[in-house]
Amino acid sequence: MPTPIEPDACPTTHFTGSSGDLVLVDLQQGTRLSVSAPKIGESIFIGRDAETDLVLTDPKASRLHCKLNQQGSQWRVEDLGSRNGTFLNGEKIKHANLIPGDILQAGSQRFRIDDALDTTDPQATRNLLIRMLNKIQPFRNQKEAA
Repeated sequence: MPTPIEPDACPTTHFTGSSGDLVLVDLQQGTRLSVSAPKIGESIFIGRDAETDLVLTDPKASRLHCKLNQQGSQWRVEDLGSRNGTFLNGEKIKHANLIPGDILQAGSQRFRIDDALDTTDPQATRNLLIRMLNKIQPFRNQKEAA
C-alpha cells in the first residue's frame, strides 16, 4: 500500500538519471526529449530563435524565452524577460528550481519535467502533489480562520 502524502513532506529535489539528465515531455505532442547537462557555466536556451537549444514554434513564446542550468544534481529554470512569461506549475516565475513532476510552460507550450528517459518514476507524481498541497494549504488555513 502506498505511503500517504503528508502536506509538509519535502519533494525529491535531485535528478538521478545519467549525469543528472532530465527529460522534457511535450504535453501537447507527447514527445520526450532528454536534456543532458551542459558544460559547467553553460545553459540550455529555450525559445523561438533558430539558434536556441530547444526551438519552439509557438508564436506566444519569445525568441529567447527561458534557460535551464544544472547545478550538481539540481536543475533551475530562469525566465529571460519573455513577453508572456515562464510558468512553473501554473505560477509565473522569474527563476525556480525544477523537480521531477513539475509542469514548465513557455508561451502556450507545456512540458512535464521527468527524471530519466528510461524511468517511469512514481516519485514525480508524488512531488507534484506535494507542491500542490503546499500551495493550497495557506488558502485552507485562511478559510478556516474566517
